[in-house]
Amino acid sequence: VSVYRNSDSVTQDPQGIYLMVENYDNAWRQRNGYDEGAFYKEGHDKRTRLDEDDSDITALYDNLTNLSGQELKDYLYDNVDIPGVINYNALMTLLRATDWSFSSNIFQYRDSDGTQRWTELPWDLDSAFALYYLDGSTWDFDYPTTTPSNRPVENALYQFPEFQAMFKRRVSELYMQVYGQGGSIYSWMDEAFTRNRMAIDQDLDIWRSSYVDMVEGIPGVVHVGDVYTGTIAGLFQALD
Repeated sequence: VSVYRNSDSVTQDPQGIYLMVENYDNAWRQRNGYDEGAFYKEGHDKRTRLDEDDSDITALYDNLTNLSGQELKDYLYDNVDIPGVINYNALMTLLRATDWSFSSNIFQYRDSDGTQRWTELPWDLDSAFALYYLDGSTWDFDYPTTTPSNRPVENALYQFPEFQAMFKRRVSELYMQVYGQGGSIYSWMDEAFTRNRMAIDQDLDIWRSSYVDMVEGIPGVVHVGDVYTGTIAGLFQALD
C-alpha cells in the first residue's frame, strides 16, 4: 500500500510503501474453513474453542520432542497433516521467508472434530524475498535436513528420508510453477513493478539508507526471479 500524507489541499507527501495484511479473524477463518478446530497463533495464543484448554498443542509439542523412531513416525501420520506442512515448508523456502518458528510468525490449526491432525499457516512475511540473505551464488539455507531447533514439527518430520523426499519433490514442483520458464512470478512482478514504479522510486528515495544497510552489494532494483534462478542449484545441492 502506498501511503501519502496530505500536506495541504493540493499536494501529497509520500510516506513510503507498506504492507497491509488481513488478520486471521473469525471472518477469515470462516471463509477459509478454519473456524471449527483449534486455532493458535505462535503456539500459545488460542483464538478458537476457548472453552477448552491448550492441552492439545502442549501434547503436540511434547510428543514431537520426546518420541523417536517408529513411534514418532506413527505419531506424525496420525496427528500431523504431512502434505499440508510439507507444502507450507516448500512455499516458505521458495519465498525465502525464514523468519518463523513454532512460537513466532506462524499459526497452527488442528482439525479437532475431524482428522485431528495439525497443519501450519504462514504469518508476517515481511522477510519474504529477502535478498540480503543471499551471497550471490549459493542458497544459504540447507532446509530441511538441518532445521532450527525451535521448529519441532519440522525437526520430527525430516528425520525420515521419505518426508525429505516429499519435500524435495514439492519444492521442485513449486519452483517450476513460480520461477520456471514462464513462471507466474515473472508476469506478476513485472506488472506490479510497472504499475507501481513511481511509488517504488519514491519509497527508495525515502528509505534508501535502510535499503543500503540490508541489501549491501545488490545494486538498485533487481528482479527476484533472476536472482533465484541463479541460486536454485545451490538450494537443491544443499538438500541432497
